[in-house]
Amino acid sequence: MPLMPVRRCSRSLNFPSFFRPTFFVLLYRESVRASEYPNGHIPWLRSTGMNLKILALICGVAVFLLVAGCTQAPPAVETPTATQTAMPTTMVLTTEPTDAIPSDQGILVTVSRETLTFNPLIKVEFRGGSGIVLLSTLDVKVTRPDGTIETGSMAEPNIGDYVELTGSTAKDRVEVTVRMKNGNSYKIYDEIIEFRN
Repeated sequence: MPLMPVRRCSRSLNFPSFFRPTFFVLLYRESVRASEYPNGHIPWLRSTGMNLKILALICGVAVFLLVAGCTQAPPAVETPTATQTAMPTTMVLTTEPTDAIPSDQGILVTVSRETLTFNPLIKVEFRGGSGIVLLSTLDVKVTRPDGTIETGSMAEPNIGDYVELTGSTAKDRVEVTVRMKNGNSYKIYDEIIEFRN
């Protein structure tokens, strides 16, 4: 049975300007040539054991992978989160009334402070008193505006002995409590001392 002549398609394949791979142009040309052979087989395709359907399937998979690679979602951009810094708290310092001490147990102290910002020491010095022979310990407590506390103590101090504690460069509360050998204790000093340079 004679083969019917098949008219060659003169229509050219229009690839976009950004996508003109030589492989697909060659595939198109060979598909047109296939119409000139029986059953659509091309000699070089028949010699390799492949046919036009397998080649078209491979081509479709390649196009699918290419399109899938171009349509990937852009990576997520991390937005910086604002962090809040806790501001240092400042407490209001208050004093309390001192204790009444018997006249025969009187204790004298002096309280002073340094005026250097890099070393704001508070000095409490023992100055004697009528109760010197009964004094067991002298306790000092400094409370800073941020709520931190520092304490010091002197056991049976002599006149001129002192305790130095670190204050702040603002206002500090200084408390002095004496403990007597008979077991009694008295708060003899409670004042707010302001730093002055």
